[in-house]
Amino acid sequence: MGKRDPDGPDYRAIRPGELVQLLNSTALGSVATDRSVRGHRQTAGHRVGNSRVDLIRYVGWMFERIHGQESGESRSVSRRGATAYDAHKERARARQAEASISGRDIGQMPKPENPKRREAALASLKVFYETYFSATFYLPWSEAHIKSIADTERTILRNEMLAEAMPRGWGKSSRFERAALWAGLKGARRFCVIIGSDEGAALEILDAIKSEMESNDRLAADFPEVCLPIRKLNRITQRARGQTYMGAPTFIAWEERKVVFPTIPGSPASGFIVRVSGLGGRVRGMKHARADGTTARPDLVLLDDPQTDDSAHSPAQVEKRLRLINGPVLRMAGPDQRIAAMCSLTVIAPDDLAARLIDRDQSPQWHGRRYETVSQFPRDPNSKTSKAKFDPGWWGLWQRYGEVRANGLRRDDDGKSANRFYRQHRTELEAGVAIAWKHKVEPGDKTAIQSAMNWLLDDPESFWAEGQNDPKPPETTEAAFDADDAMGKVLKIPRGVVPATATVMTAFVDVQLAYLPWMVCAWGDGFQGHIVDYGTWPDQQVAYFERRGAKRTIARAYPKKTRGEQLYLSLQSLSAELLSRSWRVETEGTNAAELSIDLMLVDAGYDTDTVVQFCRELRNPRVMPSRGDGLKPSDTPIPERTAKDGQKLGHHWMIHVPQKRAIRHVFFDTNRWKSRAAEGMSAERGAPGTITVCGGTRKTHRVLLDQLTAEYPVTTEARGRKLDLWYCRPNRDNDLWDCLIGNAVAGSVRGITAIGHGVARRPRPKRRRVTGPWART
Repeated sequence: MGKRDPDGPDYRAIRPGELVQLLNSTALGSVATDRSVRGHRQTAGHRVGNSRVDLIRYVGWMFERIHGQESGESRSVSRRGATAYDAHKERARARQAEASISGRDIGQMPKPENPKRREAALASLKVFYETYFSATFYLPWSEAHIKSIADTERTILRNEMLAEAMPRGWGKSSRFERAALWAGLKGARRFCVIIGSDEGAALEILDAIKSEMESNDRLAADFPEVCLPIRKLNRITQRARGQTYMGAPTFIAWEERKVVFPTIPGSPASGFIVRVSGLGGRVRGMKHARADGTTARPDLVLLDDPQTDDSAHSPAQVEKRLRLINGPVLRMAGPDQRIAAMCSLTVIAPDDLAARLIDRDQSPQWHGRRYETVSQFPRDPNSKTSKAKFDPGWWGLWQRYGEVRANGLRRDDDGKSANRFYRQHRTELEAGVAIAWKHKVEPGDKTAIQSAMNWLLDDPESFWAEGQNDPKPPETTEAAFDADDAMGKVLKIPRGVVPATATVMTAFVDVQLAYLPWMVCAWGDGFQGHIVDYGTWPDQQVAYFERRGAKRTIARAYPKKTRGEQLYLSLQSLSAELLSRSWRVETEGTNAAELSIDLMLVDAGYDTDTVVQFCRELRNPRVMPSRGDGLKPSDTPIPERTAKDGQKLGHHWMIHVPQKRAIRHVFFDTNRWKSRAAEGMSAERGAPGTITVCGGTRKTHRVLLDQLTAEYPVTTEARGRKLDLWYCRPNRDNDLWDCLIGNAVAGSVRGITAIGHGVARRPRPKRRRVTGPWART
């Protein structure tokens, strides 16, 4: 018999429970129970074992018992023990076993009702939709739908990746669900994984696929080899284990989180697997062991809206989910296999997960596409900006329509007044408007254009996000500068290297509860600034991080210390690292010069006592505590104040010794310095006051770009003064932006005085407040 598998059971001493499982694991299905095996052991006695069963002796005893071929003492004992009742029970058991086997078999397999219809549907995904799901896709297709269907078919057949952002109500999820079913029926894919933003969302998609297999009569008529075994289960999942076809098991599975199509000879869909998971679930190492001993790995993944409203507004969550998708999800097929991937999306917020996946510059491998409800609006002919507003006359007419409609709805006229106005002014209202899907008309409306504009008038935020996949920022003021402006300042100077034109080195430490953000900058004539290096202490050791989700924190670095002690020790470690370092100056020759930090400011606004104590005890004139305050237009600017004893006034900064603090502080106006820094970030390269960035890519500088653009200005006026007040966007960290502001102040304190001369900026439209649902920024 050879050597026994050390991990398998000992067949000469097997437990009774294991014996029952072994006997029921054959193609015959359930043939034994705990009760029947217990009766056999009592009848056979020690001939088949003691507390455990000898399988070989048990099989021999059963053979002799059934065929009546006992010999010697065994035969005489069997004859004496045999009774008419035993024979009756044996015949009844045999009849029950035969009935059970017959009941588990699905019987004769019918032929497809319409082979030509089936063949045409398998050859074309569009025909498949129209043939079997006309109740779902009852409206005529738009050109966008036809293009999307062609992209989906190509993705499945060619192992490609597709990310699509379509308007709400266009059936993108329904089409992707049935595309996965088409891939399985065709045999083009063998293992599909459905991933939603969470497991519950993925389960809804699997339930939709299961419902079609159970209730779609036309599908069942043309694909009986798949639908008949499924319907024979009558939604009783326990029947799947014993189901057979022509005496052979079908190996079907019909579980809550997993479906395995029946194995039927000649069926292309035999053994097709569908499993579900949330994006944060266990996707690594996903596989399925087949009955023939082979292992199947996913070769198709369907991602349906893999982000939530909360995650879309969190840059850290966006980065995390993007890493999960581009990492474990796309590597499920194995190290040497490609996986076909389809992702249906809705752009919820600017630069969210959906926006990045459909952006062909950031994610070219995804072949992203964005579709809009309204593909063209009439634009203002007098606007010279790329973000032109709607034509004022056209939009004014639509606003009149909105007023008529609102008044009519208040009178419960069911939109009759609005429809009357629309008919009278239809030519002017529709002039210059192009709609993507003219058949998408809401009940009570006359045209798809009217339905789309009703959406815009009722809920502009939802329209731009879910209808146009182009959400507008939450504020209505023009951004001072954006990530593209910052990336335009990236030089080919390596990180940590100082430009040759720099004469002053500064550093700023922003004190936070989780960690200490820091930045080092270099400054030259004309207030030319350069971000040399930045980071946190402790180092987060990841390319992108967020304060509220930080893994490496001050508290974890010094777990047994008080909060004040933790901050003090952290400042000691960071200052020793920065102040002792020499920063290499960019030169063409071999004699490279080096610079050290001339002034480091430490934010004292969070824990003033600890920061002041640290700076006092450090006794280093290059380190000073600082505090910024956003002065308002009604406040007297620092340069217009009169210096008191011990004070030194500079360009919107002041050095003074506060009461009860026997050490000099730097106080500065954050609003004015943020405006100055924003001018430097948006200035043309080479202009006076330009701030540049060390070498890197958009990916390596992602955390810097997000934090530099985390705030926006709102222009206010009081006492004859106009001033930009700066506000932080929701759920955004601005630590590195604060570090840049602190460095600019430190540069001015160290004598870089040309900042008052201003900077040359690219022409930009005048910042102003705009209102109305059409406002775009």
